Amino acid sequence: LYDDLYDCVHRAGLSLDQTVLLIRVNAFKFTNKSKKELLWNAHFLLNKAPKKEALPELFQVKPKSYDLPQLKQDKHEDTFDEIELLGFPLQSPFTLLRKQYPTMIKSKDLSKNINKIIYTMGYLISVKNTKTKKKDHMYFGTFLDQDGHFIDTVHFPPIAKKYPFTGKGIYLIKGKVTEEFDFCTIEVLAIRREAFIDDPRYVDEHPKIKK
Repeated sequence: LYDDLYDCVHRAGLSLDQTVLLIRVNAFKFTNKSKKELLWNAHFLLNKAPKKEALPELFQVKPKSYDLPQLKQDKHEDTFDEIELLGFPLQSPFTLLRKQYPTMIKSKDLSKNINKIIYTMGYLISVKNTKTKKKDHMYFGTFLDQDGHFIDTVHFPPIAKKYPFTGKGIYLIKGKVTEEFDFCTIEVLAIRREAFIDDPRYVDEHPKIKK
């Protein structure tokens, strides 16, 4: 086990870039220090220092420590870091929604709503693109609901053309629940990607000057 940030950097021979990436994906959560404090410490420790081969040493001299001011950490910063670096969040992406909706139909409720028009929300996982016999594009979508359960959708050509996917994120889905071989699917009638809150890592906290 590593004792702290310095112990890991020293023993593993990490470069500054490698250390920054590990900090941003919360690999140093065990230190009980905020990411911003760890990033400052990493730059104090490794700024402009070339990467060294990790070799055992007779004595281990720790670097000088610095007293840092209280650094603000927004609760959503970790989620945005994970999406940027890993391609997906390790916690619920639904906390990032700018507009919170009342409780909607979830995956577990689909079997109770066969042949009904429902509204649901899902975090897009994957899209399969295929063509009909007439060479028209259609899609099959896979989403996760608020409970982390899968929702499968089918987007026939007219809907696929009118309501295209616009990137990864959370979609509001309107559709008809169908069942085949005891498996529920949503035949999509309309979809819309919902807006996320502003990324707190890049929000300017200073008030704007009025002209």
